[in-house]
Amino acid sequence: MKWPRIAALVSLVPLLIFWKDFQQLFFFHDDWELLNGYSTLPFLRWLAQPFLGEGILPLFKLLWIAALHAAGGGYMAMIVLLWLTHVAIALSFGYLLLRMETPPLAASFAVLMFGLTWTNQETLMWSMQWSAQLALLFFFAAWWLLILILETPAPASGLTCLYTLSVLASGLCSSRNMTGGAVLAVFILLSGTSRRHWLLCGLSLLPGAQIGRAHV
Repeated sequence: MKWPRIAALVSLVPLLIFWKDFQQLFFFHDDWELLNGYSTLPFLRWLAQPFLGEGILPLFKLLWIAALHAAGGGYMAMIVLLWLTHVAIALSFGYLLLRMETPPLAASFAVLMFGLTWTNQETLMWSMQWSAQLALLFFFAAWWLLILILETPAPASGLTCLYTLSVLASGLCSSRNMTGGAVLAVFILLSGTSRRHWLLCGLSLLPGAQIGRAHV
């Protein structure tokens, strides 16, 4: 894990290089929409309300407003949080690649390509994009738990519960991740087709199905 871990930490280099530029960023676009809803609606109604009619993101909203309060309203602190989450995702990505027996150098290269790609610029300069980051982080956490479950001969009810909650959390942070459980279900069936595998498939699909019903 040494080299993929180093590659993940290298992802912070752009933040350090352009630190002064990042300090000039401020709330804009959908940030204001989130703040407006939070300040004008009852809290629980705000959490459950579809964001701009696009998706229901209650967990992201809860974590976002909590982070904003903890940061004292400072946008730079939110930017740093985005980058720290980015590094956590890169570390998780590297770990999963190694668990799937990817050679360490190849895993490190993949992590570097993910961590330093220019297409992440918008994600790492706009607090609203923490939604996508959290969804991916929970998705990787679910995948990691799934591997542990599949490697455990005996039933692992505790891990299975955490796995299902992670899949659900991913979908509650970004509506685009409603299909994350379906991706993991395919991974499960590629690992085997026993009764246990089919049960895990059902648990993988259940959160997305429930979130999808809420969107209808």
